[in-house]
Amino acid sequence: MFGQSFGEYISALRLDRAYQMLEAGNLQVAEVAYNVGYTPAHLSVAFRKRFGISPREMRR
Repeated sequence: MFGQSFGEYISALRLDRAYQMLEAGNLQVAEVAYNVGYTPAHLSVAFRKRFGISPREMRR
């Protein structure tokens, strides 16, 4: 119906939340990763795939 599976939708929500948390600048990348249900390494890969930059670059 929306062009993506339920799993893809949930992943997109988690990554969007990670983006918001990193944009606020209050937490380290590892803390954000664990808060949205990723390990830091997996967040980095998924984040770069979705947004084109790494979470660390987002924090700058």
